[in-house]
Amino acid sequence: MSVLLDAGAGADWSFNDHRFAGGQSYSRSEGLAVGTLDMFLDGSFAADGFTQHVDAVGLRGINEQILSAGLQASDVNPLIGMNGRAELMQKLALALESNESIFGGETGSRPGHLLDHILAHANSSTGPANTGNRVSVRVLWNAVIEGLGGVFPDKSGQGLGDCYAHPKLGEGMDGYVPFHKLAQWLTYSLLDPLESFGIKFMDKWLLTGLAEYRNGGLLIDAGVLKPMDPQALQLEYQVDDEFVVEWRALTVALLDRVAVGVWDKLNVTQDKMPLGSVLEGGTWQAGRDIAMELRGADGGPPPVMIISRGNVF
Repeated sequence: MSVLLDAGAGADWSFNDHRFAGGQSYSRSEGLAVGTLDMFLDGSFAADGFTQHVDAVGLRGINEQILSAGLQASDVNPLIGMNGRAELMQKLALALESNESIFGGETGSRPGHLLDHILAHANSSTGPANTGNRVSVRVLWNAVIEGLGGVFPDKSGQGLGDCYAHPKLGEGMDGYVPFHKLAQWLTYSLLDPLESFGIKFMDKWLLTGLAEYRNGGLLIDAGVLKPMDPQALQLEYQVDDEFVVEWRALTVALLDRVAVGVWDKLNVTQDKMPLGSVLEGGTWQAGRDIAMELRGADGGPPPVMIISRGNVF
């Protein structure tokens, strides 16, 4: 839920957590994460309104007003894209109900039933080198990209999701760059909790870097990427504009180069430090740190300004 609700929050919104942190205030991604957790603990996503789980019936009851109340959004504490976030909740409910083989179970259609789906495809052979429930990350990826495909924004209308055309690449499908940032982020986020349950994903290297603000912003703020037109960073863009597509594509490609440099510097293998660790502990945090250094404590405006409805990631 936190991943799906974590589109850009804007610079003027914050969430005060009275449940655990004594009223500590959080903004941006952290604020959305804590706010979503509080809503989950309150039962906001359950059909009965109090059980701490997510189900399709409960999601169908989520509207802009409920989200605004749960995330403390108001005229004096504006959270951008509330309508888009509410629409995502409705799309998630439909996706859960439409994919019973992945999300169905005795307690209705729930994201939590994904665990049963993963275990059904795991190899539980044991031995000196093969212990636990071994499974390919493809099983998890297919469940996310196919089972939740209808949730992700799809401007193409062809079921492509986060995949955009660049005019220099050619005609038709040859001209598209696949990012699937939100789907891959969700997949990365599920790896640790699933592995703590006893599942071993054998090929996590198949996942790519994430074309999002912190990683892409790091490359611009650090001077690795420079626009040919110096005024380009003063403009606002749609997510499918050529400038944004090219920036995101370069981000994915260069993150592979960054990861290799980190592995060489630390003398580790990607088995010990997978790309997800480089992103989480390295480029994402570095992107935030340099943004704060250059533009103030709250990070200021992003290096590339993308018009958001709350469903662009």
